[in-house]
Amino acid sequence: MKINDVEIQKGKFMRVPFKFESWDALYREQDDTTMPWFYEGIDPDFAAALKEFDISDGKILDLGTGPGLQSIHLAKKGFEVTASDISPTAIQNAGRRAESENVSIDYRLDNILDSKIAETFDLVFDRGVFHIFDPEEHDTYRSQMSNWLKPGGYFLLKCFGPDEPGTDGPYRMAPETVIGIFDDHFSLQTHKETIYYGTRQPQPQAVFYVFKK
Repeated sequence: MKINDVEIQKGKFMRVPFKFESWDALYREQDDTTMPWFYEGIDPDFAAALKEFDISDGKILDLGTGPGLQSIHLAKKGFEVTASDISPTAIQNAGRRAESENVSIDYRLDNILDSKIAETFDLVFDRGVFHIFDPEEHDTYRSQMSNWLKPGGYFLLKCFGPDEPGTDGPYRMAPETVIGIFDDHFSLQTHKETIYYGTRQPQPQAVFYVFKK
């Protein structure tokens, strides 16, 4: 089944684990600087991983770019950045930000579960998409990740950890669960407990993973 842009805009085929109609409705109706995942700088865990694994150039795919701040900071560091999101409004807003910052980023309207992105990348990072998918969608996500990553490429993933209070929003995922989903296809390099840097207070508990293909 082909997923067209109208279906993407309606949020079809993408779980919406919050109290809004669709991802695009959220970005149309709310200032993205007030969203929980908005963070002005590059995520400190990503920055530390780039340094630890000596990643200083190459092609990067930013999944679920949202406000686009992470992709902009990475482009400023000299990476060749492709950034995707399921929301047309998010892509438009991020594109305007990138233009105002005078950086070149290839923004794509795309659904991860039925992606049209055919290129391969040295690094793919996900700062909050994987943990919204239902368990039966994990195999599709993992297959897409395997298709995107070049041999030796890195996959950086941040998702809600098991100790995050409450049940609303994304799934809470224990490290052994996440590692078990990916360990037959990727080599775990490191993982650590951390937080989601953003506007939400208190900042949500998270786990950050680095995998290598």
